Amino acid sequence: MNILHLLKLEYIKFRYSAIIKFLLLLFVVLFPFLILGGKDIFVNVPPPLPSNSVFYEFPTVWEYQGYIGNWLLFFFVGFIGIFIVTNEVTFKTLRQNIITGLTRQEYFMGKLLMIITLAIISTIIYAVSSIIIGLIHTPGADMALIFDNNWSITKFFLMAMGYLSFGLFIGFLIRRSGLATFFYLAYIMFLEPIIKWSIFGVLNWDTLQDVVDSGPEGGVSVYNFVNYLPMNVIEDLHPNPFFRFPDNFLKGNDDINYDILITHEAAIIGSVIYISLFIFLAYKSFMSRDI
Repeated sequence: MNILHLLKLEYIKFRYSAIIKFLLLLFVVLFPFLILGGKDIFVNVPPPLPSNSVFYEFPTVWEYQGYIGNWLLFFFVGFIGIFIVTNEVTFKTLRQNIITGLTRQEYFMGKLLMIITLAIISTIIYAVSSIIIGLIHTPGADMALIFDNNWSITKFFLMAMGYLSFGLFIGFLIRRSGLATFFYLAYIMFLEPIIKWSIFGVLNWDTLQDVVDSGPEGGVSVYNFVNYLPMNVIEDLHPNPFFRFPDNFLKGNDDINYDILITHEAAIIGSVIYISLFIFLAYKSFMSRDI
């Protein structure tokens, strides 16, 4: 199994794809300009932020760029994980690849290598744009300040792999482009949040109050269960940075006794587990079904 050969095959199949080119172009163009465009919008920022300079200076630029990248990966890059499977099913190139000599393992490995490559490219764009923006807006920045980023580059790569591997899994599971895309959007934007808030609603019943109170710090462990749902874990690799200031946003609300975000370490470990699970399920789905 030649890795370069498999990558070359994927490149040949999709090098003229207008959809992939369009999605990647939007990602590349919007990434640096969305945060820079906010200069004229967020002139005066609310407490606890000292000024809008935190969006562009080291080390906080990594967080804000990462959060923007979170949305861009979801909307643009994650779809490619679906497209590279469903497009081949639609045009029957999947069957043709197997008939002309590729084993199923090699075919799947080609898809896996492609999403890894896309995740690396996305991460490079994130790192380069963040460094350039930070250097422009942080006079006298040294290497220690530039890379004081809580493993932001590693977390961004995992986040890209999270969206892509989830898309790959949905693509192999459903195989129809429109339905797979709908499920991808519906699960991340609606289904998982509904599950999350439904659990909150159940746990607020008095009948379960003893269970909640039995957790450390008055139920933190029980409430935090919902933070470990798959896409929430992946999103928490680069969440909204404002949520790092919970005391300011939740002050006076005694009903909220749980953490909004999971820790960096938990997000990294959880993402690795879910990425591995998505890839495993995609592989099992592909290997167990007719081509």
